[in-house]
Amino acid sequence: MRKACLALSICLLVASTAAVAQKPAAKAGEVGVVEWQKLLDEFVEYQDTAKTYEQYVRSKEDVLRKEIALRMLTKEEKKECDDLAAVPAPTDQQKQRMADLEKLAGDREQELDNLQTAASPNEEQKKRLDELRAISSARSKELQELQAALRDDVEKKDAELMKPLEEKIKKALAEISKERNLTVVLRKENVLYGGADITSALVARLNRMPTTGEKPGKSTYATGERPGKGAYVCVKCGQRVALNEDSDNLPPCPKCHGTEFRRLP
Repeated sequence: MRKACLALSICLLVASTAAVAQKPAAKAGEVGVVEWQKLLDEFVEYQDTAKTYEQYVRSKEDVLRKEIALRMLTKEEKKECDDLAAVPAPTDQQKQRMADLEKLAGDREQELDNLQTAASPNEEQKKRLDELRAISSARSKELQELQAALRDDVEKKDAELMKPLEEKIKKALAEISKERNLTVVLRKENVLYGGADITSALVARLNRMPTTGEKPGKSTYATGERPGKGAYVCVKCGQRVALNEDSDNLPPCPKCHGTEFRRLP
């Protein structure tokens, strides 16, 4: 999942851009192709968005992981644990109680595993096994519901982050297709032969666009200018360049020797 979800969304977008790229007056056979991995590697806002998405997914995984670790607490013990976790500045006594509850959950988990694998449990062990299974069963539905809710959250976040990228890619593809008289744009990996490669042009067009939420201002800067301390990105290949002082000049791109940059927020 994670980055793959975002990548798949853009993949489907590029694959379905034929309608966007169509131009009725164009001649047959004018086809554009986009190198998929190069687009992902050099489209700066995609890379930043993918990192944001991964961080969001990890935060949801952490929530689920913590809940699973506490699944062997009773309903009352779990509520006490939640109440303690919500305390802004817990006392040493509260911290110790939280640690005790976490240890209790772990001990019960281990005890359940041991009893379930016992060769010939006695009556007391069977009774204890039933008790532990009852605790586990009581939390199972709650954990399943939480997992489903977290999955929905992740899918919604994927759609939310992808929407502005989709709009930019559609706009850039439509502009380039019109300029170059292309009737359709396909993924280069799916074309055995031919096609005009517009990957670099598409990357440069996308990297010139302001990022989502970026304040209006000068859009690009050229090598030799002194735009001020900060981070800049080459619009041609997505390489990042940092200026440490306001008096520093923008150098040529160290990767592709490009001379046009955009300031990062």
